[in-house]
Amino acid sequence: MIFFVASMVVTAGNEMAERMAYFGLSVNMVAFMFYVMHRPFASSSNAVNNFLGISQASSVLGGFLADAYLGRYWTIAIFTTIYLAVRFITFRFELSDQD
Repeated sequence: MIFFVASMVVTAGNEMAERMAYFGLSVNMVAFMFYVMHRPFASSSNAVNNFLGISQASSVLGGFLADAYLGRYWTIAIFTTIYLAVRFITFRFELSDQD
């Protein structure tokens, strides 16, 4: 019973820390776009809202694909491969811009 209560406390603490990081990051992204990238405030908050909306919708879409068609492991494998391919391509462009 003690283990059950302890695991509930750890899970609740982890969820709270995740939520604080998520919302703190969204505020910092608006400030970064406004002060560092010199975008208008409305444009910055709109871009962050679009990003947060897409991140929420993509998790629902991924869950649907995993449950209905692909399965959990194939969904993770496919989208991880897509992520790594896009990351590799953008990394290559970052390196070529430095030359």
